[in-house]
Amino acid sequence: MSHLPSLVSFPSSPSSAALLQRKPVLSEAGVDGALHLIGPGAELVESPADATRARALFVATGQVTVTRDPINTLVSADEALHLPAETPTRVRNHTSAPAKVLVMTLPAPPPAPVPVVTLP
Repeated sequence: MSHLPSLVSFPSSPSSAALLQRKPVLSEAGVDGALHLIGPGAELVESPADATRARALFVATGQVTVTRDPINTLVSADEALHLPAETPTRVRNHTSAPAKVLVMTLPAPPPAPVPVVTLP
């Protein structure tokens, strides 16, 4: 993962117009990924429609507060957090430095097998 920030570049110092940027980095086999640059004070807010599948959040640089009402979780560089499906989430950069956050939407689990009942 340490090479990921060099694959997708963002401005070296975000301006007020670049407080929140998103760069898609993967879309394959039911997995979608995007690297987000979240500037100081900026917030990434998911709608309920965005949260229909489970996600994994990895902080590449910086530190963010992840809110899943009513729980706030502090996530720092090189840490990850699993976000269950149907859980709208807010990711806020509460620091004075930009944060790079990778959000991976995970594939939906396969449907449960239907039991077969054989009657005598």
